[in-house]
Amino acid sequence: MPFQNGDRLKIQMPFMKEPFYGILWSEMDGNGCWYHLIDRNEKAENGVDLSYMEFNSICEGYCTLDWVERAE
Repeated sequence: MPFQNGDRLKIQMPFMKEPFYGILWSEMDGNGCWYHLIDRNEKAENGVDLSYMEFNSICEGYCTLDWVERAE
């Protein structure tokens, strides 16, 4: 992940009318696996999951890191 925990990020995919802005929240679980989410607050309760190469099953074919950038 080229961003750090707490960075403000922007996601803008081709089908989105408006970008999604949020804070990166990263955490390692008990098995040593990292999870990365962007949420509008720092609790990562309803954010966008960046833990995998694709966003989710709805957005298949869109690589996570291709559409995420640091927000201004």
